[in-house]
Amino acid sequence: MREEAFGGIIMDYRGYSEGESKIYFVKSKRLMSILSRLDGSAPLETVLSGGAPGEALGTLQLKTVLDYLSMLVGKGVLVLV
Repeated sequence: MREEAFGGIIMDYRGYSEGESKIYFVKSKRLMSILSRLDGSAPLETVLSGGAPGEALGTLQLKTVLDYLSMLVGKGVLVLV
């Protein structure tokens, strides 16, 4: 994962020819912040709650984040433990 001005980039090098990769764009700094905190040190619910007042996700935002996480899990980029 790499943070960018628009959010971030996730590069997946697994199982591809040398020099090839799949790239996933994270179009939100907030989503990139959530992804960077998914290191296993806190439960998903804690990460999604934001941790600071005013950072809690609204219903639509939560659905968008969960959909993106589901996509990453489905592609094997993110592994649930």
